[in-house]
Amino acid sequence: MGHDPGPAHRRHTYSPAVIAKVWKRGKPLTSQWSSKRAVKDPHEWRRDFFGYPIRFGAYGDRDSLYGWEIAPMVIRSRDGTKTTTLLQPLHWLSIVKLI
Repeated sequence: MGHDPGPAHRRHTYSPAVIAKVWKRGKPLTSQWSSKRAVKDPHEWRRDFFGYPIRFGAYGDRDSLYGWEIAPMVIRSRDGTKTTTLLQPLHWLSIVKLI
């Protein structure tokens, strides 16, 4: 039994180029002793905005412990006059919590 993927309007189809670009916005998994040295291959493993580990090969897989999706995050200027939408790689649990 899989997890509910959420409302259809929240799911998008992105090109491989967009997926690869968004993936690079995740943070590399680093050692607890050195924040500069990645301990897992950053092409395959990263952390999302909230710190959840995600795996590139688990894109769109809500049955995976490391599944992730692309989510638009709205960033507002300090004075509130400007907004920008930035696509971010988020673990599917992060997305479920935000819905």
